[in-house]
Amino acid sequence: MYGKPLVRRYSALETVTYSTRLAVPMLAVLVLIELSRSNATVRSISVTDPLVAAVLYLGVLSTAIAWVCWYKGLERSDTGTVAVSFFAQPVVGAALGVVFLGESVGTAFLAGGGLLALGVSAVMTSPSS
Repeated sequence: MYGKPLVRRYSALETVTYSTRLAVPMLAVLVLIELSRSNATVRSISVTDPLVAAVLYLGVLSTAIAWVCWYKGLERSDTGTVAVSFFAQPVVGAALGVVFLGESVGTAFLAGGGLLALGVSAVMTSPSS
């Protein structure tokens, strides 16, 4: 919710751009640390079309667009409303996995999803102070 003041000053797209420009160098350091601790080297990683497609999908579709949507929500709603929507993410992801990938979910996941739904409902319907 630290992004709320940022979207007041900048647009959602600018906020995501600035945060990405800060995050990439910091995460690059962690990548180098991980490479140094594992047997992998940059040369041992073969760059294939599926690998490039997966990185682009993860970087552009599932991360960048999601963050722009998140900050757009912060622009248009209060932080409490946006914050509780964050907890719907695993339920929506599992539902999409069931519909598009034929995955199955267990009773524990369904019970957890139900608890999340109850919690979100309670927060959304309670009077604000």
